[in-house]
Amino acid sequence: DVLRYGDSLVLLIPQLEHCLRVIYCQVNDCPDRLLTAESTSLYTTLDEILAPAQHPVVEEGLLMMLLDLTSSLTGPRLRDRLSHGECDLSSLPQWLVNHVFCVALCVSHQQKGGDHKCSSVLCSELQTASSCYRSRFHVMANLSGRIGNLLDNWVEWQHCPPPPDLPETSMDSCPHIATWAELMFHGDERVAERVQTVSFHLRQQKPPILYRPRAELELATALLGVVDNVVQTVDKLRHAATYRHQMWSARTLRSRARVTCQRMWAVLPELWTGLLCILMITTRCYQSLPLLAQHPQFAHRLVKAMSKTVGNTVTLCDVDKNRWNEARSLLSTLAYFVIGWLSEHSSLLGLDKHFDTM
Repeated sequence: DVLRYGDSLVLLIPQLEHCLRVIYCQVNDCPDRLLTAESTSLYTTLDEILAPAQHPVVEEGLLMMLLDLTSSLTGPRLRDRLSHGECDLSSLPQWLVNHVFCVALCVSHQQKGGDHKCSSVLCSELQTASSCYRSRFHVMANLSGRIGNLLDNWVEWQHCPPPPDLPETSMDSCPHIATWAELMFHGDERVAERVQTVSFHLRQQKPPILYRPRAELELATALLGVVDNVVQTVDKLRHAATYRHQMWSARTLRSRARVTCQRMWAVLPELWTGLLCILMITTRCYQSLPLLAQHPQFAHRLVKAMSKTVGNTVTLCDVDKNRWNEARSLLSTLAYFVIGWLSEHSSLLGLDKHFDTM
């Protein structure tokens, strides 16, 4: 027999939506007319139905489930894709239908005066599970998760030792990047421990996700772009280091390529340091979004500068480009800008210490 879970979902989604509309009308004292569509007026959309007025009735975890399923841009957007014929019904898995069915049961149990014939034990277990739910697709959840993953893996990723027989290459160090790192870590040489501590505290925090102001969401989206570019740059640095290490050890590099390889290993530590500083600033921005959103002009200057710089480093750090010095120069310029920005606006990131410009 053909398993028709997709067809089940087509039947289930309208039932779930109707339950939400019933609750919406109850909460907002709306006439029953809003439960159905009329040609003379706009039909109430799910974005309105899942608005903050629902919060006192539908608990937070369940609301986050509904938003993840229907509204989050990076989520499955099941209702939209089913109604627009964008889903292959035969490919929809059983677990997805089971999940939506459980969500629908929880929603139906929220209705006032309903005839609840569902097992009280089952409903209690489902409500307990939904109360522990944390968003998977909201921009705030995405930002927190990606920052945490980067911090967790940073120490391992940046450990790219050069070939043992690589000659030392003397290069002037970049004072701006060094100063930026000193400000971020207060001169503490135990950088790995500090990074792990920041990651731990980030995981412990549970900032509100539902109904954040538009200004905060815009900043969070911009910061998410910065983090994504950092991830791409990190991947390219790791690939370049591994590839060049293999080529050097196999002695297949020509003289000019060997010089390029030496130059890459010489600037690699500062590239890692600059990217880590960007990540630490991004973490502080995430933790200070409510305050930053009150000063959008200053906040967007900082985020835009980081976004532009790290976006360019993605290209420059390609193994085929070999533009390592240019990448370091970009990070140095950003470091100089951030040092100046912190000297004037460090309080927006919750940093009490005053930073003198260079």
